Amino acid sequence: MSTITIPKTLAQKGDLVVVPRKEYEALLSFRTYREVRMTKAQKQALRRAEKNLSAGKTVSYRTRAYSPSVNDITNVNAYSKSFDFLKDEPDIYSVSDLKKRYA
Repeated sequence: MSTITIPKTLAQKGDLVVVPRKEYEALLSFRTYREVRMTKAQKQALRRAEKNLSAGKTVSYRTRAYSPSVNDITNVNAYSKSFDFLKDEPDIYSVSDLKKRYA
């Protein structure tokens, strides 16, 4: 049996696990994503998105209302509820004020 000496500075940092290199490399192959640091607001948005997804509240832009004449972003904006707050705003522009119509 081999004896291994572990420096105190390494052992004091927390849990220490010793595995053979082949097993370690096999474990690394399961790591298919990159870890990121998120802000508090991003964490809250992610929790809200996960909650909405599990509740089936998702927006699909590939619906019957999908218009191939405009890009995907315009379709998502047109058929999502993102701009519903504007319903309560006064109309200060008319169609005649448009320079180019996108949808």
